[in-house]
Amino acid sequence: MYTNVTQFLQEWKEETAITEKVIGALTDESLEKCFSENSRTLGRLAWHITITIPEYLTEFAFELEDVEMPANVPAKANEIADYFRVACEAVIQSAEQQWTDESLSYMQEAWGERLSKATLLSLLIKHMIHHRGQMTALMRQAGLKVPGCYGPSFEEGQQMGFVPEV
Repeated sequence: MYTNVTQFLQEWKEETAITEKVIGALTDESLEKCFSENSRTLGRLAWHITITIPEYLTEFAFELEDVEMPANVPAKANEIADYFRVACEAVIQSAEQQWTDESLSYMQEAWGERLSKATLLSLLIKHMIHHRGQMTALMRQAGLKVPGCYGPSFEEGQQMGFVPEV
C-alpha cells in the first residue's frame, strides 16, 4: 500500500507507460473487433480504461484537473491514445501539486466499504492492469502485434532470438 505520493506516482508512471504501449498498438480497424456477444470491443475496452481515470478519481474526491472526455468511443485509435495520455498526465499534475502523504490515509465509503485513498489508488491501477490484460488477449485474436508488458511479448522474443515455449 502507498504510504506516500511518491510511491504512487512511481507505480502510476510505470503502469501507465505499459498501458500506453498497448493502447498505442491498436489500429483504427481493430477498435470494432469483438470476440463474443457479451463483451466489449477493443475500442470500448481501451476507452473504458481511459475514461475510468478521471471518473474514478473525481468520484472519490481526488482533486483532478478537468479532463474533457467525449461520451462515445472515439473512432480513431490515436484519439483514444491521446485522451489516455491527457488523463494520465492530469493525475500526475494533481498528485504533485495537490495531494499530500497524509491525504492517502483518509478513509471514505466506496462500494459499501470504508477504504483509504491509498487503497483506492491501488485499485485504480489494478483495474487498469486487469483490462490491459484483456486487451492483449483480444489484440492477439485480432491479429495485432502485442507489445511486451513486463518483458518481451512472443513476437518481441522471437525478434531477439528467443524461442519461446508454446
